[in-house]
This record gives sequence, structure tokens and C-alpha cells, in this order.
Amino acid sequence: MSSLGLLFAMALSSVEAHEINPVIVDVQLQSDAHLRLTLTLNLEAQLTGIPENHTNTEDADNADVYQALRALPAAELEQQAQPWLARLPTLIGLSVEPPTTLVVTDLKIGSADSPREARESTITLISEAPVRAPWSLIWDRQLGSLAYRVSTPNTQDVATGYLQNGAPSEVIDLSDQMPQSAGKTFIAYIPVGFTHIVPLGLDHILFVIGLFLLSARWQPLLWQVSAFTIAHTITLALGMLGILRVSPSIIEPLIALSIVYVALENIVFKRLHWWRPILIFAFGLLHGLGFASVLTDFGLTTQSFIAGLIGFNLGVELGQLSVIAACYLLVGLWFSRRDQYRQWVVIPASAAIAATGAFWFVQRVLG
Repeated sequence: MSSLGLLFAMALSSVEAHEINPVIVDVQLQSDAHLRLTLTLNLEAQLTGIPENHTNTEDADNADVYQALRALPAAELEQQAQPWLARLPTLIGLSVEPPTTLVVTDLKIGSADSPREARESTITLISEAPVRAPWSLIWDRQLGSLAYRVSTPNTQDVATGYLQNGAPSEVIDLSDQMPQSAGKTFIAYIPVGFTHIVPLGLDHILFVIGLFLLSARWQPLLWQVSAFTIAHTITLALGMLGILRVSPSIIEPLIALSIVYVALENIVFKRLHWWRPILIFAFGLLHGLGFASVLTDFGLTTQSFIAGLIGFNLGVELGQLSVIAACYLLVGLWFSRRDQYRQWVVIPASAAIAATGAFWFVQRVLG
């Protein structure tokens, strides 16, 4: 139970915080054979040195510095960023022969629609020399995870990938300007979906734990997880296609309410009723729109949409299954068949989940 308690403490601390999203790197081959890299990132988090293992910014030791930077006008933030920008070419570069360095040519600082949203900034770097040989993207792990896309004047998505822990990209040969295969795109987006659940998706984790608590048996879990999966797949696809878009200011409080409902139902009812999978399906529609807002930032092109969507969705499912497996190994295996399981585990854990969801709802509405 200590693991659950730690999770709830982390969740409560993240209400008004920002999730540390990966850096998006768009690499474009120019007509003169130079490479242009456009980085989309949370500049304040980079300047503050908040690592990606923080699923939010409020639990970082220097969260006050981060908030102070967020309060600065764009011009003042740009001035504060100059020393870091000077170091940036040492943090990201190209492994190629003959060697070339990257030069920062532009910085644009975005704006946030609400205090709960982080500003997105874009930084442009250009290779000093033309790049005509195969190359790979190299970077320092202090930047956090990277999602990269490579394109040429004639072809989008020559290569895409998701990099973690300072690992370099694959070797990319732009003399072969064929789009990346669907299989490689599919594989590249699996870890993107997984990490959005574990460790970044605390609200989704609590929702899945709520599903697990009412019954640790696999058949009821299968009904619920299947309904949730089908539903969020539908709205994830619709959201990515731009057919259905709902503001995060609406979706996020509703996701919090879905967590509250599942937890309260665990407390009120002792078994799974016929309507629960139907409600889980409805809640899955909400969560799918939340997933879509994340995946949209990666800018999947038409040709990579289906493979990337399926890979991301599979990663989400693997993340959810890992949460269920962890719950079973930590709690279900030892307590689920005991008479005291409901009294010792289900009710107190569900009460903590409900309280967390309610707190999130209020904060997201007032945000």
C-alpha cells in the first residue's frame, strides 16, 4: 500500500504543474544541402534544468525559478536564455563526415492560453557546412527525450524516431529520399504512447488503478479495459484527423471527474454491474481526446498517420497493462482473495483516488 500512497502524493502535487513533454526536432534538408533543425520545447524547463523524470514542474527543487521565468515577457526570457543558447550546439549536433557544427539562427517564444499551459518555444539551428553523407542525430540526455522527424524538399517523413537517455538516432541517408516504411513508423511511436502512460500520465494511471480495484479478476478487467481501449482509439483518431476537437480546458476537468466516478463506484458497489463497461466506454472517449492533444504535437503527416496512430495506441495499451500487472503483483496477488480485501484495499485506495480526482477537477476548472 505504500506504493499507492506514494503515487497519490505525486498526483496531488501535479495539479497546477506542467508535464515535461519531449523535445520535438524537425530536421529539413535545404536546397543547398544544409540541414535545418527546428526544436520545439519548453524553454523555461530547459533553462531551469528540470529533468524529464519529473512528470510535472511543481515537484522540482527549482520550481520557483521555473515559475519566475514563465512570468517574464518574451523579450526578457530571450535575454535570460542567451547563455543556454550559446551552449545548445554542444547539446545537440550531427555525427557526420566531414564534421560540421550547428549554429543557432532563430528563437521564437510562444504564448500560453492559460496559466496551466506551458509556453512552447521554437529554436532554429543550421549546419555550418552542407551535409551530403549519411549522418545521425546526437544529443545530450539533459535535453530530455527527443522525437525527431526528417524531411527533404520532396519527401516528408524520410525518418522519424523517439530517442531517450542520450541515445543517437539511426544513421540517416538522405540520398535515398523514400519515405520511412510504415513498419518503422509503427515501432517508433510505441514508446511515445507507453511513456505517456508510464510515467507521465498520472491521471490515466489512477483511472486504470480504479478499474483494477473493483475486481482483480481478469474477466471483469478485460471487459472494462476493452471498452476503454475501443473508445479512446475512436476519439484519438478523430482528434488526430481534426474531425473532433475539444479544448483541453473542457477535457481535462472531465477526465478528473471520470476518475472520481470510477473510484466512488468502487466504494458504493461490491461487484461489477452491467452499466460499468458502458460508462467506461464513455470515459474512454474523453481520455482519447486527451491522448490526441499529445500526439497532435508530433505532427504526423498523412503518409505516416495510420502507422503512427496504431503504434502510439499500442504503446498506450502496453502502459495500461503494465499498470494493471504492477497492481496485481503488489496488491492483487496477496490480498484479492482475502475477506478483508475490500475493507483493507478497495475502499481506502478508492477514497484516495476519488479525493485526488476531485482536487484535480477543482483546480483544473479554476486553473
